[in-house]
Amino acid sequence: MESSSNSPYKLSYVYDKEILGAVWTFTKKFDKTTSLAFTQWLNKQNLDFLSDEPERKVVKGNTENKKLRRRHLNLLDNGYV
Repeated sequence: MESSSNSPYKLSYVYDKEILGAVWTFTKKFDKTTSLAFTQWLNKQNLDFLSDEPERKVVKGNTENKKLRRRHLNLLDNGYV
């Protein structure tokens, strides 16, 4: 889906952990699931919105580094929610 100026959708980067957080509000199936395990499950489901490879990013912390994955997705604009 292409984003245009009059579209209710906007192209945004979304971290896999944010997708999991949204899913948690609707089901308990993934309550004990890590972000990585959830991403692996999504990839096995062959979902259309995951056809592009995620961007990988390493965030340096005080004690350890975190590896994050984010995806470029069309999201419904907050004005329509």
